Amino acid sequence: MLPAILECGIFKIRDGAVSTNNRLFVECCECTKRPQYRVTLAQTGNLYRHVMTHHPDLKYKIKLKKFEQHCIRKEQRNEKMKQAKKQKYHEKKKKEKEMAEEKMKEEEEEE
Repeated sequence: MLPAILECGIFKIRDGAVSTNNRLFVECCECTKRPQYRVTLAQTGNLYRHVMTHHPDLKYKIKLKKFEQHCIRKEQRNEKMKQAKKQKYHEKKKKEKEMAEEKMKEEEEEE
């Protein structure tokens, strides 16, 4: 998942953007001169600085995108937890069933 500032539509990743050291070449779609930046996915601070200085009215887009990403991650995390609980429950039931079958066999052998 890309950082919110790159997904919100303010910046556009240029074609053939990935260079040898994992930097992206991005340009601002809102400016008339289209300033270009080279950033890694972990270091997008200068993009935030550009938005806050030149387009402060667009920072809501970034916050909205961040919230959407947060909700998506939360949903995925909850889904994983549900799957893990289901699997644990089924394993427990399977184990109990096997134990019950073993006890039945032992009782039959004793008789």
